Amino acid sequence: MKRNPDVARAVALVLAEPPHNVAPMEASRLCGVSYNTLYAALKKTAHVFNASAASKAAWADPAVRAKMSAARKAAWADPAVRAKMSAARKAALADPAVRAKMSAASKAALADPAVRAKMSAASKAAWADPAVRAKMSAASKRTIARRAVKEAGLPLMRKTVDRAAELMAEHHNIERVADALRQEHYEARREP
Repeated sequence: MKRNPDVARAVALVLAEPPHNVAPMEASRLCGVSYNTLYAALKKTAHVFNASAASKAAWADPAVRAKMSAARKAAWADPAVRAKMSAARKAALADPAVRAKMSAASKAALADPAVRAKMSAASKAAWADPAVRAKMSAASKRTIARRAVKEAGLPLMRKTVDRAAELMAEHHNIERVADALRQEHYEARREP
């Protein structure tokens, strides 16, 4: 159902912070919508606010959080559910309008100094943990190893990527690792 922009404008006028808010009767007259239509929209908006508050209150309860977490994990374990969710996400992300909206929201959030400060503090706290540092370091090394395997023109098999990671520890240079991988691959294919 498509929402009438005049009704949305009238609702915004009524719900605005004082002194910018307008009485419902005046908002319906200004926006050219019937009072009954505006009243129904306001009731629906109030229902959304109430539902949001109820949801937040429920999620604050650890028992509810545990129950919902278990239900979501069980659903995610089902391959059919995973496939459906994956297809829906891919379809949404394939839409340029969705991607543009996400990009605009991200840029707007990052333009806020308070958001940037919060993200910076969280990142610094995470990187202060040696376990996180080790995990991120391993992931970074694996990514570089995968790049070396791709540069060598070899298939991204676990054995090849593991070997590239070992070579990266010795050479620290993607080009050298790619050359070494190609040489090993060539020699392995020549042996009878």
